[in-house]
Amino acid sequence: MKKFLIRLSLFSCIALLATSLVLMKYGGYIDYFYLKFTTPKQHSFILGDSRSFQGIQPRIVDAELKDKGFELPMFNYSFTITQAAYGPAYTESVKRKMDPDTKNGLFIINVNPWVLAQREKDDFGNGIFMEADHPPHNMRWVNMNPNFEYVVKNFNYLHIRALFKQNSELHPDGWMEERNLPKDSATFVGWKQNQYKIYNGFAQRWKKCDYRVKALKEMIQFLEQHGTVVLVRMPVDEKLQEIETNFWPEFDTTIEKLAKTTNVSYFNLLKNDKYKTYDGNHIDKFGGVAFTKDLCQLILKQKKSPNIRH
Repeated sequence: MKKFLIRLSLFSCIALLATSLVLMKYGGYIDYFYLKFTTPKQHSFILGDSRSFQGIQPRIVDAELKDKGFELPMFNYSFTITQAAYGPAYTESVKRKMDPDTKNGLFIINVNPWVLAQREKDDFGNGIFMEADHPPHNMRWVNMNPNFEYVVKNFNYLHIRALFKQNSELHPDGWMEERNLPKDSATFVGWKQNQYKIYNGFAQRWKKCDYRVKALKEMIQFLEQHGTVVLVRMPVDEKLQEIETNFWPEFDTTIEKLAKTTNVSYFNLLKNDKYKTYDGNHIDKFGGVAFTKDLCQLILKQKKSPNIRH
């Protein structure tokens, strides 16, 4: 029995090491979060769900805001709607990832009804959060390379087959590049219909939530100690706008009030059809360049004239 346990332990260590080595070399293709936890502490962040994960590009922010008084480079610490929910755990993860000496960081926070909603498994009174078992919320160590904690806790996020297809890539700056964009219109229509189905499901199961709005306020107040905070609502197509409006009619009023009380800027770009989405929900990588540039210009304009509201 002793020999068996020794062999099992040895095998487990070898398997863990092998997996980590593969992730170090190909992690951007086979796991869409791993590199976020192997990079150093950061000064500036993009936060939110998959809309900002794909749609706001750190390299563009770095180029547009170079020598403008912000501590760069920018790092995209967004996730997908499954993991992205504003609450105590997300704030704590940002604290772990941030360089504590940051004084002039830039923090771009993507807001929409879904990242501030109460979900089926949430029981705030008893400290139960749906996102607790997902990254980044289940991670204690967020700056280790290789990161064995991530491999052990989040092995189910690894997709070895993706290495051969390379349809998507997580870049070292945290930005997710979606490469698998079809050329036929029928596929795009199908993708949009799937997004409508997903978000209609959320609207039926989830609830608008003051608790998460309060948690976002607390995150903003923490980040303001380290630099400039801006809130942005990213564009989606008309059908998703309708779903969101029906789910939380006064959402923009809630965020405008939050921005006013915390003295931060809110850029509501929801209905801006300049930036086309490939599935109704996500700006593609080409539109993301234009969107990120325009967002940077709004940030600079607000910095020069802080009394202007958008």
